[in-house]
Amino acid sequence: VQKLITYWACKEAMYKYYSKKEVDFIEHLYVYPIVEKDKGIAIGEIKIGNFNKKLNLHYEKTDEYMLVYTLDEIG
Repeated sequence: VQKLITYWACKEAMYKYYSKKEVDFIEHLYVYPIVEKDKGIAIGEIKIGNFNKKLNLHYEKTDEYMLVYTLDEIG
């Protein structure tokens, strides 16, 4: 269950990064496989129309929450 929460939180961070409402979480947002569970960096990709960005998604589990943020694009 924790891994699914991490994936969902990563997709939420990408949704906020893109900041437009026509995003479909399944069709337009992809998170590459995550190895670590409580803390690390995942790679996410937003593909919608002509927009295509890969992002480093920093994630960290706190007591009750999963924090995910992005500071940089890849390539």
